[in-house]
Amino acid sequence: MKRPNDRISGQSRSLPRLKPFLPIRLLNLTAMFALMLWVVLPKVAVGQGAEDDRIELIQVSVSEADDRMVEILFRLDESITTGSVLFHRYDPQGDVYEEIDELEVEDLEMDDSGLYFYYQDNIPDGVDPPFKYYLAFDEDGMGADVWTYRHQTILLRDVGFDLCNGSFELEWDHYTVLEKPGPSDDIIPAFFSHYRILLNGEEFDVVAFDADSGTQTLFLDIPGPGIYAIRLEAVDDPDPDHRTRFSLSNLQQTEIEWDIPRDVAIDYVSINEAGDAEMMIRGDEQHEEFAYRVFRSDNPDGGFEQVGEVPRPGNNPFEFLDDLSAQDVDAGDNIWYYRAEAALIQDDEPCEEAILISDPESSLYLFVEQERQEAGIREVTLGFNHLPLDALYRYDIARRIGEEGDFEIIVSDVTGSHVANLSDLSEDVYFRVVGEAEPVPGEPNNGWEIFSNIVQVRFELEVSIPNAFRPDSDIEVNQRFMPDFGGFVPERYRLVIFDRHGLEVFSTGNIDDGWDGSRGGSPMPEGAYQYHLRYTDAGGELQEEKGIVYLVR
Repeated sequence: MKRPNDRISGQSRSLPRLKPFLPIRLLNLTAMFALMLWVVLPKVAVGQGAEDDRIELIQVSVSEADDRMVEILFRLDESITTGSVLFHRYDPQGDVYEEIDELEVEDLEMDDSGLYFYYQDNIPDGVDPPFKYYLAFDEDGMGADVWTYRHQTILLRDVGFDLCNGSFELEWDHYTVLEKPGPSDDIIPAFFSHYRILLNGEEFDVVAFDADSGTQTLFLDIPGPGIYAIRLEAVDDPDPDHRTRFSLSNLQQTEIEWDIPRDVAIDYVSINEAGDAEMMIRGDEQHEEFAYRVFRSDNPDGGFEQVGEVPRPGNNPFEFLDDLSAQDVDAGDNIWYYRAEAALIQDDEPCEEAILISDPESSLYLFVEQERQEAGIREVTLGFNHLPLDALYRYDIARRIGEEGDFEIIVSDVTGSHVANLSDLSEDVYFRVVGEAEPVPGEPNNGWEIFSNIVQVRFELEVSIPNAFRPDSDIEVNQRFMPDFGGFVPERYRLVIFDRHGLEVFSTGNIDDGWDGSRGGSPMPEGAYQYHLRYTDAGGELQEEKGIVYLVR
């Protein structure tokens, strides 16, 4: 690893030229036989497979420059000046370690740090990661004296991408160290405590992984769709100043594709006569690639709750209906704000998180500011709110008398409150505001007409019944006894007058016919008389009232 920035700490080298020898003394036959075996047979590692201090394999790593090249760092004891190093790589086809090279000590190459020896192996075809190596040292040309542990590079097995979460999902085999030789293949605790991720060669923050885990979900902020190359790097310390070992995995590439919606907006919100909200939602031209959801709130700054999804595929712009009445929501309770969200689609299911959110668009909200009914005067003050985002609107107020019929414009270009006089009306009156967007040249989706919620102003029938009258009064209205319905004409009407003995003295079914204080043309004496009044109100309900009226002479 010829990285000038990855300095590896260690002692400086000085290579003495001394070669140890074995003193031979007189031995018995058993000892002599053991000595002959030691000379003739290849030596095994010291201590049940433990590494000999004379040679140590520091690390093996896939080259950052070439995925089919492995870089090896190793250390030799300072006392070693002659002999050769044998390099062995695992052959998966034959399930054996094969010797791939032998170099004399004087021919070894140092790494950039000047502390370790460096060897580079070009991987032939047919050998797939993870790559496994061990080194042996032959001191005298009689065969290997000692072996190192076997080292296995990190194997990055799979890289997936979760489009909805924006996260990479990695699966890998850890860097491992195995004893050599020995039948058990016991794993030596690796000296790598951290793994970090390299995406297209750029380093991301160090992420500490569980040593027992070979999978990890990583949330990385990537700039957009494209082909991404990913590899893992094992390090023994996340701090580069204290790092002594590192190893790179093989390279994995994954292609990430998605489209970014260029636009999502609600053009308008209109309340129909049923009290439901109709709206037009404008999406991206490639709208079938995205899922669109609609949210509602009574606050433009928050509290939005999803009320539905736009069916896909569909036309663009989309028509959407928020069935308020089915949700026990009254369009006349508040001004309602709507917003639309566009979400990516993964495996034919929309992602939970939105990738683009529209600004809120409000409904046109009509309300009664004040209502007055007194002394024959009946009027109502109407106000309205509307907070459109872009379009400029002209507002008209429409009215309908009674439950049936059409709305008719009664006042145009309203800019504030409006006072409507209802004194001549004896039915319930319904109002709504009509908003017309001004067309914008060059914009296809404008010039639309929207409607507010409907406000019902109920006709409250007030019947005025005098308690006395005088037939010879100078005031005409006081000359007869008759209820005053304030202009309302009941469908059914009956007025009966009785004297103090309970005898009927007057009756009529004509609302305009009052009692003049006589019976059969003869004046009745002054005094108290009882009246019975029956009539149908504005809702058609039969009402009955009884009382005393005084005839004054």
